[in-house]
Amino acid sequence: MPRHAPGRPDPPSSIVVTTELSGIGTGAGDERQADVLVFVDQKSDTAAHKPRELRMWATVSTVRDGDEWLISGVETES
Repeated sequence: MPRHAPGRPDPPSSIVVTTELSGIGTGAGDERQADVLVFVDQKSDTAAHKPRELRMWATVSTVRDGDEWLISGVETES
């Protein structure tokens, strides 16, 4: 039994996405809150297409809760 309609190309069997941290830094903040900049490189690869690379960054907002820093928000850009 065919996995797809006759005459159509085989669908990609899988996609592999890898993400690597490329940098991190602090932005504005004080003793109660801080923004952390996170830079990542992401690569996706399928059997049907060439690898695709994407560089992204995110701003992670944090707030202090006693001795811990908690994430209060994440904003992404590419």
